[in-house]
Amino acid sequence: MILSVCPNPAVDTYFYLDDLVPGKVNRLLKEQFYPGGKGVHVALAATELGENVQLAGFWGGATGALIKVECAKANIPCHGPQLKEWNRFCINIRSESQYSETEILGRGPVINKHDMGKFYKTLSGLMADAQCVTLSGSWPAGADRFAYAELIKLSHLHGCRTFLDCASDLLREALAFSPYCVHLNQHEATEAFGKGNPPQQVKLLAESCEIAVITVGEKGAYFSFENKFYHAECPVRAVYSSIGSGDCLLAGLAVAFIRKSSIREAIRLAVACGAANCMREELGMLYKHNVDELLDRVVINEINE
Repeated sequence: MILSVCPNPAVDTYFYLDDLVPGKVNRLLKEQFYPGGKGVHVALAATELGENVQLAGFWGGATGALIKVECAKANIPCHGPQLKEWNRFCINIRSESQYSETEILGRGPVINKHDMGKFYKTLSGLMADAQCVTLSGSWPAGADRFAYAELIKLSHLHGCRTFLDCASDLLREALAFSPYCVHLNQHEATEAFGKGNPPQQVKLLAESCEIAVITVGEKGAYFSFENKFYHAECPVRAVYSSIGSGDCLLAGLAVAFIRKSSIREAIRLAVACGAANCMREELGMLYKHNVDELLDRVVINEINE
């Protein structure tokens, strides 16, 4: 079983309009709502690939209820504390203007130590049956920078491998406890290491984990495993949106781990999953048949140091 942890779930929202005019009334042509948050995307992708997934998060108000209903449709059980404050909205603007692909990320609820205690207790119970744990995204206000570090320590006690995707202080504290796999995009890696060269960044990241991944958008991704370095890419012609591609890539890595795949098989599946996300209109989701079609198109090259 894969346990996907999403501390800060969201309702992902597309706003379609001809143009966005600042300071004026703007009328939408269409709006769409999807279950969101990085860990929710991971759970949906891994489930679509056929794996058993449990999802843990903080669930707030009407938006939290909506996310849980949508996850239930995909047969993903949701666990974690129920909060009064609503989970956040994350808005993506689609238009023909310069504001297209502008994102507005909501803040979400505020949690306290009591909420955190309930969350850790829930996760401890779920980890007893999990083979790996994915830890993705931000935390609600009220959590401290050690939140993921504590979960990695807890996962070690249960013998679970951790797949981490976060940034800033959460990342710095978590790396000290040796997560198994870490994914960062190039911007996050530059913030963490102060170097803009992805091959250098992945080598630095590999000092703190067994599998290191740096994604660079349409230019593919860099991987490190057992002192070997790889670049992989999978071009996609028609792209709806790249939002959530990193989450789908992480899901592919977790699924490959569950299936005891080789590193090259894991890279191939992960990159195909990231590319397949771009082919599905819903934010942060993929279709298995797209992944299957793309597997043979993934190009993997080993990088010499």
